[in-house]
Amino acid sequence: MPDGIQERIPGLEVVSYEIGFNQGIIVIRVPPSEQRPHMMARDHSTDFVCRHGADKREMTLAEIRELILGNPLVPATCGV
Repeated sequence: MPDGIQERIPGLEVVSYEIGFNQGIIVIRVPPSEQRPHMMARDHSTDFVCRHGADKREMTLAEIRELILGNPLVPATCGV
């Protein structure tokens, strides 16, 4: 399981397959989560990434703020 994802996503599945000599693929199934957004931490940096179809991009500060403030699990007193 990827170590860099914060908060942990229950039900996250990571499976690797060998498809040839020194070749392989990794399949990651990310279930829907109510604890969004999730942060990825690696190499002393943090990223918030969103997916649009087959593409992904870094989230803007406004998008991160909207998800945090719109999340019913975030306490109303959280001064974000």
